[in-house]
Amino acid sequence: MLLHNHTPFPAIAWPSLDQQGREQTSLVVRVTCALQAPDEQGIWSLRPAPEQGELYGEDVFYDDQDDPQTTSVAAESDYCSGKPHTDILLNAVAWAPGIQPVASWTCGLQMLRLYRDRHRHLRTVTLIDKTLQVYGPHHWQLNRALGYRRWQLTEPEPIRRLPIRYEYAYGGCIPNPDPAPDADPYLACHAGNPVGCGLVHPIQLDQAPQQIPAPQIVLAEEAGQLRQTITRRRLPVPLRVAGLGIIHRAWQPRRDKTGTMDADWLASKAPLLPDDFDAAHQNAAPEDQQIPGYARPGDLILLHQLYRKLIVLRIPEIAFIAGWRVQPTQAYQPALPDLDTVLLDLQAEDPADWSVSLSWRKQLPAATEARLDLRVGAALRASLTGAADA
Repeated sequence: MLLHNHTPFPAIAWPSLDQQGREQTSLVVRVTCALQAPDEQGIWSLRPAPEQGELYGEDVFYDDQDDPQTTSVAAESDYCSGKPHTDILLNAVAWAPGIQPVASWTCGLQMLRLYRDRHRHLRTVTLIDKTLQVYGPHHWQLNRALGYRRWQLTEPEPIRRLPIRYEYAYGGCIPNPDPAPDADPYLACHAGNPVGCGLVHPIQLDQAPQQIPAPQIVLAEEAGQLRQTITRRRLPVPLRVAGLGIIHRAWQPRRDKTGTMDADWLASKAPLLPDDFDAAHQNAAPEDQQIPGYARPGDLILLHQLYRKLIVLRIPEIAFIAGWRVQPTQAYQPALPDLDTVLLDLQAEDPADWSVSLSWRKQLPAATEARLDLRVGAALRASLTGAADA
């Protein structure tokens, strides 16, 4: 497959195999956008950034260990053949109301779609509605005054901001104090968030220091479940993993969606995907941040307390046309890639340093001698032309 990229954006097409072992061509194109000041309606616009960068060939972690057991993921490899839903992902910081230190507050993400009904009345459908409760640092502290070896949850310390990362959410791994070579390295490890905090094991309480960190990010509807006092017999209530960013493919629930990789699979089908492989494994967002049917231009993203004020973004009018043909004499067959990933990186204090990455993908028939031409749609073409003229 020969790819002719007629766009200014990084793109690649590569040969791949589907679940049944049939050859296909996977196409991905990514647009990095900068944010522009809000209009009179308060909506921030997205325009292609002057510097587009390169596609990610591997996952990018927040820390240098490159280990999903110790750090969360900031960006995932672009080499994904396709996703059944659109991922809406945020690398963001929660800001306290009024930017004044407080012990706890809520932040959240909404996504809305506007449409006109058969009477031409404007309607709104909510695609995503997610609220997190954020706390300042707090912990379970040993308090013998309450009885033998009881840990009481302290009041959160007031803070102004907190990165929304899984390191601050419920989860974690508890090292095994047994030094034996054949011992399991962990007493317990949270399958959905091994980098978090708040997971407690009874043996840990017998040997723990005076303080045990409590999660600082929880789903708002579960905030009341944070147990105020814990003991060996009354451990913290398990919470759902709370966050807005990428779920690593080795974490649950993504891991189980790879299907059954047992001895039968190894003997009869490997290296092809198992028969019960779920394509949703490719989706990196929490399940409540995935949009069936894909995002559309004009969809609105609302961010509450993820900046000093409400942020409203609109998915831009960007589309791509992929035309492919096997023989030079054949007519091009058109294909429209799907917008399946929206990654908002809003971690910087200055919005001028924010960026939004939009990725489109498509699976096409495979042919060694085929030619694939990638072009931008009319709306983006006019926008790019206007920018060049300016």
